[in-house]
Amino acid sequence: DLIHSPIDAIGSVANFLKSHGWQKDEVAVIPVTAPQTLPSAFEKVDVKPGIPLAQYRDAGFVFASPLRDGTQATLVTLTSPHAATQYWLGLNNYYVITRYNRSAAYAMSVIELGEAVRQARTAALAAAESAALQ
Repeated sequence: DLIHSPIDAIGSVANFLKSHGWQKDEVAVIPVTAPQTLPSAFEKVDVKPGIPLAQYRDAGFVFASPLRDGTQATLVTLTSPHAATQYWLGLNNYYVITRYNRSAAYAMSVIELGEAVRQARTAALAAAESAALQ
């Protein structure tokens, strides 16, 4: 019952993500600073990660990541009329989210909401543990 049961709704989403290749505990995106002039090879990239991280570094993209240079990524470009363009490197889990909705803005909203929920949960668990110790 997806309408009346949050447990069913969350389970349905989890099943969708898993069936489309979600990798538990893996990041979905890496923040990146793009070169002043975006190389033409990166202006139009597929939503599916297909360019190794090393190729982004070699082209002048700046980012920090413990992932292997051969890890495949896609360039995610987020534009807003009143803010600077944001660039991210989308990894496998980013791609999985886009299987539901191809919009980069949608995928990034889901990723940011998930991170906010994770941080709130971590803080609540830490507070509960601290209260139990007192």
